[in-house]
Amino acid sequence: MKTIKLLFATTLLFALTSNAQITKGNWMVGGSASFSSSNTKADVNTSSTKSYDVNLNPEIGYFIINKLSGGLRLSLINSSFKSDQGNSKYSNTEIGPFVRYYFLNAERNTNVFLEPSYNFTTSKNNNKESTIATKGGFVVFLNSSVGFEVSLEYLIEKFNNVSDTNTIKFGIGVQVHLEKQK
Repeated sequence: MKTIKLLFATTLLFALTSNAQITKGNWMVGGSASFSSSNTKADVNTSSTKSYDVNLNPEIGYFIINKLSGGLRLSLINSSFKSDQGNSKYSNTEIGPFVRYYFLNAERNTNVFLEPSYNFTTSKNNNKESTIATKGGFVVFLNSSVGFEVSLEYLIEKFNNVSDTNTIKFGIGVQVHLEKQK
């Protein structure tokens, strides 16, 4: 029990004395995992579909200016669908750009961010999918380089320009901020 208290106190001390490297010229490497549940209705003549998704999203970004990074995200998606026609499973890989902005000063050990993104994929059976998303969240920096984040993401997915799916995802993630060499 004393070890757990000591570990907690040490982590808290580092978190309270740290600041993040969210300044121009630094790199951000990390990712997040998220879970979602959604309902889709293509049009009046089709049945509704319920889906459950688990996503892993590694990403890399570069701080163009202080508090603003741009980069590339890979999304690894596993989904299961339930509808009147039966059940199915689906795996997909998407890639696309993102932009992330931190609202508070770099000296703080906590921050709030907003991250719009766009992903695109073409699957094996030539289905085209595009996703426009906006993610907002809260990050706690455990030290000057490592941030733990909690986020909510709203996505609009288009499949072959025929159907839309609107989804809200809850996610957790870790980002490592690499300071530029001076």
